[in-house]
Amino acid sequence: MSRRVVDLAWAQRHPAGWPAGIPKPRLRGIKAFGGRYEKAVGKALPEAEKGVWWEFRDRNGPGLCQTDFVLPLPDVLVVIECKHTWTDEGMDQLAGLYIPVLQRATGQPVIGIQVCKHLVPWAGTAFSEIGDAISMARACRMPVTLHWRGISPITGRGEAQLAAG
Repeated sequence: MSRRVVDLAWAQRHPAGWPAGIPKPRLRGIKAFGGRYEKAVGKALPEAEKGVWWEFRDRNGPGLCQTDFVLPLPDVLVVIECKHTWTDEGMDQLAGLYIPVLQRATGQPVIGIQVCKHLVPWAGTAFSEIGDAISMARACRMPVTLHWRGISPITGRGEAQLAAG
């Protein structure tokens, strides 16, 4: 289970880019599938910034987190969490960690999307177009799921909506 922020006091983008003392991961085995999928998402969304580190302090003390992707749109930041297979933990990370930290750090509205290659039966509603996912996340103010198999363009028919924000 990932950390959930409680009484967030402050947050900012980590000034050094990559925190000292945290090794860069070398993915092997099953985790390599997720790494390859995340790389494909990055290629499909070149306008998104990958692997941004954030530091914060809440009631639990100082903390660090790394977002998979941050997609800046004119009126909102979209934080994207990549999972090879949909997980509850991905949704919890978005709602309880990334969205509050980025809102505090940037002062901008933030929405969350978990993009995954494989769905599970309890995943709930999943969108196949990123524009539709962004619209729903804006409307419900909760993280939503984008099901992207890595075959077609990630923007699809929602591309005009994505560009327009």
